[in-house]
Parts: sequence; structure tokens; C-alpha cells
Amino acid sequence: MAGIAGAAFRSWLAQVGGMRILDRYLGRAVLQGSLTVLLILVALMTVIDLVVELADVGSGNYGLLQALEYVLLTMPRRAFEMLPLAALIGTLIGLGALANNSELVVVRAAGVSVLRIFGSVMRVGFVLIVVTLILGEGISPVTDQWAQERRAAALSKEFSNKTKLGFWVREGDRYINIRRILPGSRLVDVYVYEFDSAQQLRYSLHAASGVYLKGEWRLRDVARSEIGAERVKAERLDEMVWRTDLDPELVKVVSVEPERLSTAGLHQYIDYLERNGLESQRYRIAFWIRVLAPVATVVMLSLALPFVFGSNRSVPVSQRVLIGTLLGIGFQILSRSFGHMGQVFDLNPLFAASLPLLLFTGLAVYLMRRAL
Repeated sequence: MAGIAGAAFRSWLAQVGGMRILDRYLGRAVLQGSLTVLLILVALMTVIDLVVELADVGSGNYGLLQALEYVLLTMPRRAFEMLPLAALIGTLIGLGALANNSELVVVRAAGVSVLRIFGSVMRVGFVLIVVTLILGEGISPVTDQWAQERRAAALSKEFSNKTKLGFWVREGDRYINIRRILPGSRLVDVYVYEFDSAQQLRYSLHAASGVYLKGEWRLRDVARSEIGAERVKAERLDEMVWRTDLDPELVKVVSVEPERLSTAGLHQYIDYLERNGLESQRYRIAFWIRVLAPVATVVMLSLALPFVFGSNRSVPVSQRVLIGTLLGIGFQILSRSFGHMGQVFDLNPLFAASLPLLLFTGLAVYLMRRAL
């Protein structure tokens, strides 16, 4: 009995060790393929972005070095956006190469089920989820903000770099300090200081918020003071029109689009909009798309497997790349379409964000059942 138990244990141990080797082998193929494709896609998009930025070279202090700095700082966002597509194409290439060499046939012949192979691939999926979270929540929101701020500062002679106290703009003897700039040309904590010819403060203003509407700036919850030689006249206003040369397009350049904010940043901005009775549907959809971004990577990995285990396994790499590209682009188009439809028809934000994922998950299950 002891001999039988020992033999069974050694057999189990060998099987477990073999599965670990298989996990590493398949995982390495998928991960190498995904990261290689990701590098290629990011490099391609960086070149395209640089060509677009060349149109602004020569404006203000915006030169070639500033354009290069801008596109380099936006690379983490590009990597975040391209990761699901890279996972799809990389899995098709990595596992496709194993299928073409009949290595997956040998694995199946050894008694390893497709479900077990799927589990090995999903281990890589968890790694890519971590990469997605690091890029989307930690790196790209910060580097995107830097990119927008430095680009705006270089393009405009009036707009200074961001300091600890926000952005500074000079209009003659008037100095404007904006603590925060939110998407949609919305300002938070606006301070205005005016000086006379003797450099004495003659006027100050603070507004809790500001927005550009119908061709003019409107400030809300305003406290302003006119400082004379003998007295100070102070008053509070719920709202006022702000006469300034501040260009809303310049403010738009500095602000970060909602799709580029972190999940926490989007949640904070949605809370701000709702507290002020402003429309937040676009940002709530963007919030759920951001939350579900890691799931999109897993769905793309799942979608690649039917094309690897299908009856026609010996297909060229170029054909696999084409299939992956078309599916990835289709997913992006569908996601954007439902995002816009969610805004137009006021759909539930979670529904609008998750429906493309559900459709492509259903497609992956259908194709897998056909392939097997």
C-alpha cells in the first residue's frame, strides 16, 4: 500500500510540475507576443502623434524638442489604450506559432484540455491586468497632465508653467491665478489681482468656480474688493460676467480630457458636476469604461483562442495579425459608438460601457464552441 501511495504521489507531483512548466511555456509565448506587439503599436502611434505635433512647431516657444517631450509623455496613455489590441494580436501570434509547429497538438494529445490551456493563458491575463492598472491609474494620468501643461506653457507666452498654487496668467497689470482646470473649460478657485502704476494692489477677486458659456466667462460665488487710498469696498456676488482676454482654447489645451483621467479623478469630477447641477453623463460613461478596462484585456485574450484551436491552424502570421487588428478595431469602434449612444439616449452608464464587452465575450464563446 505504501508503495502504491508513493507511486501515486510521485505521479501527481510529476503532473503538477508538468503543468507548471506548461503554464510558463504558454505564458511566455503569449506575454512575449503581447509586449512585442504593444511596443510596435506604441512606436507607430508615437510617430503619428509627432507628425501631428509638427504642425504647431514654431508657435510661441513650442519647438521640436517640446513636441518630442509631449509625445514621449503621452506614450503611457497610448500603451494603456493599445493594451487590449496588443493582447489579442500577441496571443494570436504567440499561440499561433505553437499551433503551426504542432506543439499545441502534442499538448492536447498528452491529455491537456483546452480549458486547462485557457487557464494558462489567463494567468498572463492577470499580469496584463496589473500592467493595465499601473498604466491607467498610476502613470498615464500624471504624465498626460504634465504633457498638457508643458505644451500649453510652450505654446502661449502668457500662460506660465504650473506651480504649487496652480496656473498663472498675466494681462498687463492684472495677474490671474487659477488653482485647478477641469475638463470642459471649467475653472476652480480663480484669483485676480490688479495693480496700479505704483505697483500697489487696487483690486482683488476670488471666485469658487468659473465656466465659459455662450462666448463669455462666468464666475460663481464671487468675493471682490476695490482698494482705495482710504477705504476698501468689498462685495459678494452669486455670479458675474468676467471680462478677460483669457482664451478658452488655451484653457482647453491645459485641461485633460475625461478619457485620460484616472478612475479616482473621474469620480471626483463627477461629484463636482453633480453637486453643481451640471451634466455628468459623458463622464459617468468614461468612468465605467475606465473601470472595465482590465476586463477588456481578458476578453481580447479569450477571443484569440478560437482562431488558434480552430480546424485551420496552419495559417500565416500575417493573416492572424489581420484578424486580430480587425477584431480589435471593431471593438474600439463599438465601444466608442455605445459611448456616444449612451450620451445621446441617456442610457445607463454601466450598460453603455459594458455592452461591447458582453457582445465580444459572447462572440468568443460562440467561436470557441464552433472551433471545438
